Amino acid sequence: MKTFRLIGMALLAVMMCVNFVSCGDDDEEPIKNEDGIVTNEKKLVQIIRNGDRADDIWDFFYDSKGRLSKVIYNIYNETNIDEYIWGDNTIIVPNSHTGTLSNNLMRNIVFHKYEYITKYEYNSSKQLTKVQSADLGEYTITWENGKIVKINDNYKFTYSGKTCKGYNPLFIEKCGIDEEDLFYAHPELAGCRCTQLPDKQTDKREATEYETMEYTYKFDNDGYLLSCHEKGDYEQCIYFFKWE
Repeated sequence: MKTFRLIGMALLAVMMCVNFVSCGDDDEEPIKNEDGIVTNEKKLVQIIRNGDRADDIWDFFYDSKGRLSKVIYNIYNETNIDEYIWGDNTIIVPNSHTGTLSNNLMRNIVFHKYEYITKYEYNSSKQLTKVQSADLGEYTITWENGKIVKINDNYKFTYSGKTCKGYNPLFIEKCGIDEEDLFYAHPELAGCRCTQLPDKQTDKREATEYETMEYTYKFDNDGYLLSCHEKGDYEQCIYFFKWE
């Protein structure tokens, strides 16, 4: 009788462990609200870019629903403030631009002052595949197994399995995305929320000339990116990230 009791207790302990692991795995999956933004992970609250010039700094602020409400950024020693108004499938920055979404993905952004439109296209997995910008030109993004492996024929990325918690903010500007501040905070709205961390980027500068950029990373105790050192043949830059 005692033996059966011990076996029963052991089976119960195993079942509890399985359930605990299962719940833990579920918690790892990003949860989105009705606006399509992830709500169960840390939010990016600051980026500092330290290159050959003075530091560039972005500070991000969020409303009670976790949506980006304001960005204060200092670039080239000039401070600017953008405020974000969330509507029904629209995100408006007054006196600047209006973004239109469908199925929680940005479809286009109309810039009021310059009267041009940036358009976004996605694949069946809701990953960004093309950006058409009157300002920056056209970018085609190629994905393989959840990784961005190529942007146009200019940028190619190689990986060794490194990942981070949350997402890697560095892909935002590389994809040629206009209004990148919004997508630094909510990359899921532009289909480029990605946890993969490349080791190397090959940049086609001229017809036969390539530059290699190598990446090294540091993480906080929860696995979010604290910094990324981007070192190339001709230049280097260090990005610092703060999450809350």
